Amino acid sequence: MPVKNSLVNLNKQAIELTHTRKPGQTGIWRNAVAPEALTVFPIPDVTTLYDMFENGKLARRIRLLIAVGLSTVSMKKHAKRPYLGHRPYDPVTDTYGRYMWQTYETIAERRTNFGSGLLHLNEHVIKAKDVEKWTVGVIANNRPEWMIVDQACVAYNLITVPLYETLGPDTIEFVTRHAELRVIITSSDHVPNLLSIADKLKNCKVIISMDCLSSGKKPAIGTMATEQALKAWARDKNVLLIEFEEVETLGKENPRPHNPPKPSDLFTLSYTSGTTGDPKGAMISHKNMVVASCGAGIFWPLYHTDVMISYLPLAHIYGRIMDWTATLYSASIGYFRGDVLLLLEDISMLKPTIFPSVPRLLNKIYSKLKAATVSA
Repeated sequence: MPVKNSLVNLNKQAIELTHTRKPGQTGIWRNAVAPEALTVFPIPDVTTLYDMFENGKLARRIRLLIAVGLSTVSMKKHAKRPYLGHRPYDPVTDTYGRYMWQTYETIAERRTNFGSGLLHLNEHVIKAKDVEKWTVGVIANNRPEWMIVDQACVAYNLITVPLYETLGPDTIEFVTRHAELRVIITSSDHVPNLLSIADKLKNCKVIISMDCLSSGKKPAIGTMATEQALKAWARDKNVLLIEFEEVETLGKENPRPHNPPKPSDLFTLSYTSGTTGDPKGAMISHKNMVVASCGAGIFWPLYHTDVMISYLPLAHIYGRIMDWTATLYSASIGYFRGDVLLLLEDISMLKPTIFPSVPRLLNKIYSKLKAATVSA
């Protein structure tokens, strides 16, 4: 992706600070755009992710990491603009449709309902006394519900803990215990696996399915519907299995006022994949995320007219930073279908103006294009 900002000199991206080099060590390097001092909050009035959504300001011009010429484009001003998009799946035709969009206004309401529902479950099902700073696990591919969970946890000062979809049962058990997860929110394909190890997930009392558990078809005579079977299994494990929309309904019926976080409060525990020993959880605060998202705008200044495709795993911090950066600038986020091999088709339909990527994926795209063209 080309750098749009002329302040960034690609031939001199960092400066070594004087008198910081020691024998056998390198010196301390700092971004060449702001060599004199670290800029903590580049955009005024945005110090947490809650601010980013509620009071976000679009920096049309950024100079020395400090936003100037700001024009307010908060969620309230862009309430009717498309925010989160996805391609709905039709089980009858086994096809995906064109992108459908939810507005900033819609997501604002859904995050409040879902967050209120989480607090209601914590009080009446989990029966825990603390109302803030407890952890919520997420196992799912990129999709609108992911951001709704993030937004809900931000609004009520809860801590999200993403788990890789490829994790085995032993690692899921370790992270669930280590992070003291009370609730795990997941796509329906992971529900059976979680229930199979529920006896080992001592802290987890609630599993929330992002998908409808019923297939919508009448079960055959003598059989039990998938939804009934899964919920019966969950009851046997002393776990409440509930659908995402049911939690939203609970929250709508039992609304709670927002409990905005402070910059120093934890936003997420970002665990490593565990390839060398047990996974390690990095403690990421709201301040960390705000600085990273605002800093990304130095190299990729977005506008409210931009459209970004979200496909980089949200269990990785890079993918989440980019989704929140798009939120900061009131841009639109379109989620891929979940299959990287079909990403080019999603891109063709979405026509994104922002395409964050990594070298490994670019090599795959290059190989696929080459196989279909010059090597065909």
